[in-house]
Amino acid sequence: SSHEEIAQTIMKQAYAGRSRLNGLKFVKALVQAAKEHLSVDDMADIVAMLNSAKNAKLQANKPKGKKGKKGGNKVTRLHKLAAKGSVHRLQRFLGENKDVQINE
Repeated sequence: SSHEEIAQTIMKQAYAGRSRLNGLKFVKALVQAAKEHLSVDDMADIVAMLNSAKNAKLQANKPKGKKGKKGGNKVTRLHKLAAKGSVHRLQRFLGENKDVQINE
């Protein structure tokens, strides 16, 4: 439908170029502006959609490790802590695991 095509066009333009921060700023500004016009149920639908998309991306990016490995995969634990936004636990984890390399 036309609103989906418009959204795709806007997102491609917002995320074009070197910086994804411009696209993120746009999405945040759009949500801020839209909140005045959305009902609580509308917001709940959006939150559910975003949670579903986030979980799908986390699952897709999850490293495939051996099951039953004692202590778990350090990189997987690092990703989980970062995804939860657990800054204190993330800092403690990195302090205890100085051998973990973070590549972007």
